[in-house]
Amino acid sequence: MTRKTLVMTAAVLVGLGTAWIGNEKVAYAESASTTKLSDLEKKSNDVNQNISQNKEKLKEVQEQQKNKEAEIARLDSEVGQTNADIRSREAEVEKAKQDIEKLKNEIDVVKKRIEKRNELLKKRARALQENGGSVDYIDVLLGSESFGDFISRVSAVSTIVGADRDLLMQHEADKKAKEEKETKVQNKLTEVNQALEELKNLRAQLQKQVDEKNQLMQTLKDQEKEFNEEAVGLEEQASILADQKNAAQAQQEEVEEAGSGEEAPPVTSGSFMRPAKGPVTSHFGYRETFGRGHYGIDIGKRGESVPVVAAASGKVIRAYHSSSFGNAVFIRHNVEGQTWVTVYAHLESYSVSSGQSINKGQQLGYIGNTGRSFGAHLHFELHKGDWKGKSSAVNPESYIKF
Repeated sequence: MTRKTLVMTAAVLVGLGTAWIGNEKVAYAESASTTKLSDLEKKSNDVNQNISQNKEKLKEVQEQQKNKEAEIARLDSEVGQTNADIRSREAEVEKAKQDIEKLKNEIDVVKKRIEKRNELLKKRARALQENGGSVDYIDVLLGSESFGDFISRVSAVSTIVGADRDLLMQHEADKKAKEEKETKVQNKLTEVNQALEELKNLRAQLQKQVDEKNQLMQTLKDQEKEFNEEAVGLEEQASILADQKNAAQAQQEEVEEAGSGEEAPPVTSGSFMRPAKGPVTSHFGYRETFGRGHYGIDIGKRGESVPVVAAASGKVIRAYHSSSFGNAVFIRHNVEGQTWVTVYAHLESYSVSSGQSINKGQQLGYIGNTGRSFGAHLHFELHKGDWKGKSSAVNPESYIKF
């Protein structure tokens, strides 16, 4: 075999080997991408199953809520009755106070009559004494302690003249009326005190009923909030997974289109970059303050407009507004053969759209304070593999220098 023939043979073999290796890379990329799509399909099915289970659970809770609503209706009725009882007792107290005031006025009138009559009787006694008459009977009668005692004394005194007798009878009748009215006042005061005590108890009962109702209402509100959040969270997960599947399919199509060439399309090389400038204000992991895990890190805002950039090149899974994340962007990356997903939340605004390709360091928005955020910051998450909710999150500080 000539030297020329050997060189040509070697060249052909190298060419065939290169083509084979290139096709193997494409086949491997297609196989890996297909596997990931299958995983995404499974995760999506799991989430949809959770949504169905959540709906069944919601039906059970709604039945429980009906029972609680019946309890609330009963408490409303009791509260209404207690309020009616309170109004009735308040009216009784007011009437008793008016009666007491009226009796006191009547007692004052009688007391003034008694005082005037006392003066008159004293004058008559002095006049009789000056005329040499006997006044012993007047002293005896005026010294009586009660109406019964007075009658006994009148019977014992036979020297009373008709005019004095009538005067003394009126006098003692007024004294008796005064005593009776004073007794009525005491009785009314007792009634008022009892009614006030009942009012105190009724108001305490009312407060207890209102507190019980408020507690039931809060329970219903919390249950509704919890299930609404869970339902929204599951639906949001399903939506993100669907968008992620679309992004994965688009990336697979890019791989297949590149299959006609000698090798698979290049993937992002190197590590991730910092998504925004600023201090890390909250780290990844369990937070005692909130009693739950923190599945990313928070970067504080310093300055008026702080740009947020893609930590690596990739495809935007989703750019949208979430009730919890506010304005948020999800990006799927292929870094040195490994699939990653980054999440950028609470953005003031975003300038990318779902399905868009994005380069490492390309601006996608600004740090903001949207959604459930208490102060402007970027909530940044890093997920190893495709996004699967909390379970796929890893500590960004283990992969990126902050």
